[in-house]
Amino acid sequence: MKPWEIARGRINCMHVISVLQEYLDGTLDHDQAKQIALHIEDCRRCGLEASVFTQIKSVLQGFDAPAERETLEHLRQFGERLVYQSEPKND
Repeated sequence: MKPWEIARGRINCMHVISVLQEYLDGTLDHDQAKQIALHIEDCRRCGLEASVFTQIKSVLQGFDAPAERETLEHLRQFGERLVYQSEPKND
């Protein structure tokens, strides 16, 4: 079993969130990307997270200058609050 798999060939939300940006960037291997895609289709929370990340990425690509790190962090926290309806983590 590969490290990102769990019992019965399913992956969990924690793993999906940890590799979601890589999945959206197309940098995961084919097998892992397929598992993530299946999970996103079945899981409302992860699907919403993927949708929010995709929308944010699309908007940011419209800017001429790259976004500052602090701005990106605020957007990430906003996405987390949308998905989990909680306050952002203070890392």
